[in-house]
Amino acid sequence: MNKMKNKVIGLLAFLFMNALNITWAVEPTAVNTEVVSTFEIRADGLACPYCAYGIEKKFMAIKGVKYVDVNLEQGKVLVTGDVHLNFEEQQLKTLFNDAGFTYRTMNRTMNHTMKEVANEKLTNEKTSNE
Repeated sequence: MNKMKNKVIGLLAFLFMNALNITWAVEPTAVNTEVVSTFEIRADGLACPYCAYGIEKKFMAIKGVKYVDVNLEQGKVLVTGDVHLNFEEQQLKTLFNDAGFTYRTMNRTMNHTMKEVANEKLTNEKTSNE
């Protein structure tokens, strides 16, 4: 009786895990095709992982921001968010100044998909590691 019970429990667990895998496989496709705006921001003073965490935390508190990547070596902050997300120069100067850094420039790229942003990040990482 116990062997049969264990087999049934094992089968149910297997089916449940497969159902979860199907859900996971479907969700990223929708996210990958979502159109977003990307901002490449240059700043001085970003020197350590704690700096990166502080800036990431400030940007993630802004409505519409979905992803923040900080490149300490290049002094760049890549912010990805809703297609309607927008930053004003003064807003960025204040944000970086309050965090102890100096804002320099911003370049906005619109109409990317999350998949394109991820591929670009991978390409940039591969190039910088060579």
